[in-house]
Amino acid sequence: MCENTMQEISELRALAFADSVANHRMVFHADRAQECLDMLQNESCDQWKSGANEPACNAVFEPRVAPSGACTTDSDCIGGQCEFSSHGDVCIALASIGQHCHSQEDCAPDLTCAPSKSCVERSNSDGPCVRERVP
Repeated sequence: MCENTMQEISELRALAFADSVANHRMVFHADRAQECLDMLQNESCDQWKSGANEPACNAVFEPRVAPSGACTTDSDCIGGQCEFSSHGDVCIALASIGQHCHSQEDCAPDLTCAPSKSCVERSNSDGPCVRERVP
């Protein structure tokens, strides 16, 4: 089951990324790809689910679209995400500490979306505690 899921996700991402590279929304770094492939080939489904090798694999593709630029996937966007709308898909910057959010995906990488719907620092412990800070 896990292998099938990995295969399906990989195939869908490959199609989206090929289009983004062809249309200059991202750059493919072949020199970084082998490291990622070596890690993926040797990892278990549990390791894949944990995302432990994501940093090495994320470095294979470099986003090229700045905020307000046209995008087709979050991976196209420099420091942000692709906001999908009927008026055209554009990159938006991720929210920083104290800024409004709807979910974790709206906040910068080291932050989380608190119940108050603002981005806050992640807890360093394994506990459920979220510390809100005023910027």
